[in-house]
Amino acid sequence: MTIIRNYNFDLTKVTAMLYDESGFLWLAFAKNSDDVCILQKVSAHNPSQIYYEIELSVDEIKALNILGTSLYVAVDDVTYLGYRYSRTSPLTVVTAISKPVGITEAPIAIENDGTYVYFLLPGVTPDIKILKYTTALVLNTTITLTGNNNASSFVIDSLENIWVVTYESPSKLIRVYDDGGYTFTVTL
Repeated sequence: MTIIRNYNFDLTKVTAMLYDESGFLWLAFAKNSDDVCILQKVSAHNPSQIYYEIELSVDEIKALNILGTSLYVAVDDVTYLGYRYSRTSPLTVVTAISKPVGITEAPIAIENDGTYVYFLLPGVTPDIKILKYTTALVLNTTITLTGNNNASSFVIDSLENIWVVTYESPSKLIRVYDDGGYTFTVTL
């Protein structure tokens, strides 16, 4: 018999959620009346059991991703792209990831390929960008998808192709691949 449980949160709306294979959920909440966003690590079996609660002074928590022992958090903020937290000690082990020079948009998604962490910038003005970071948080590459705008999400496949989809009409599916320098193809 399937059991369905409903949990009502007394905070604000959930803006991002991620399952941690160690049996936890990471939940990100929109700005509250104290003008902060909340990030919680909760039990996957009982989300009302909170293990960590972190306040972030950002406009919004956009996306979450796990690579190894780290949780990466993409945020909408003037100064930062995001943060890297220790999955086991998030209150004490945190590193801010500053926006590179010339970047004004907030990331909308984060992915990883097992080695690098990628932040997707939507390209509302002027082009879609993908920022590729090492786990030491050094910017490795900025991939610009010239002439393409309005990214909505992306994934990385097992061959390390990056697939970006837009919410334009007609929608575009963009394949980004490394052939000694990043190249992309567009399918409508």
